[in-house]
Amino acid sequence: MKKIILIILASLLVSCSQILYQPDQYLYIRPADQGFNVVEEVIVATDGTKLGSWFLKHNPTKEPSKETLVVFFHGNAQNISAHFSVVSWMSDYGFDVFMGDYRGYGISEGSPSPSGVEKDALAFLGHSYKIFKKNKYKKLVVLAQSLGGAIALNALQFFPHKNEINLLVLDSTFINPKAVAHDKIWGLGYLIISGAHTAENLHHLTMPTVVVHGVEDRVIPYKFGLEIYQKIEHDKKWWWLRDHGTHIATFHENAKVYRQKLMEIMNSH
Repeated sequence: MKKIILIILASLLVSCSQILYQPDQYLYIRPADQGFNVVEEVIVATDGTKLGSWFLKHNPTKEPSKETLVVFFHGNAQNISAHFSVVSWMSDYGFDVFMGDYRGYGISEGSPSPSGVEKDALAFLGHSYKIFKKNKYKKLVVLAQSLGGAIALNALQFFPHKNEINLLVLDSTFINPKAVAHDKIWGLGYLIISGAHTAENLHHLTMPTVVVHGVEDRVIPYKFGLEIYQKIEHDKKWWWLRDHGTHIATFHENAKVYRQKLMEIMNSH
């Protein structure tokens, strides 16, 4: 009987990881083939896990440097090469972008888990902060989508330099994955065993923040984005509800409008 119980528990833990994380190692795009200047680097989390990262430098032939570094947290599926188009357009506007793959994604070592991904997010924030200081950028922006938003919200609690972040952009995201799972199928959230902290009250969000969500988001209903906006306690916040918008498509659907809106806020904060 004990063996059966252990097998059931093990299968539930596997289910937990499969619900939250859906990584792959396929290379969807080679940035250099499309004219982008990307520096690939392996960084190391506090537990020694090696993580792949890309540093996209702005295109000087299109726009001079805005002296702004954007840190991008992608969603739960695939890897950074599949999400590259979300931020690649920023290069032509003069912005530099740092992005990394959580453990188990792309070339990153290990397997994803809540506690492990928390370490990865802090490694990305810490490494990007070093880039920020070394290159003497004037502004630091964090952009996070879907599960990447929940990961960033959590990690920012423990990031010692969060007061130097000029802008936080949260796209199609949520606070607690358990609540999203329950919303899909009641009881499903109990399979998500949290091995990391969850940012519930958002007291730590003191930076200007944009929360954007699509009305027709069937993956993460917009009520979860609205919850984030309502829990942010300061007044320097914006709620963008996109008509007919779908999941993580802010900068693809009606792209010109929302790219321009984001550029205006990034340039003014």
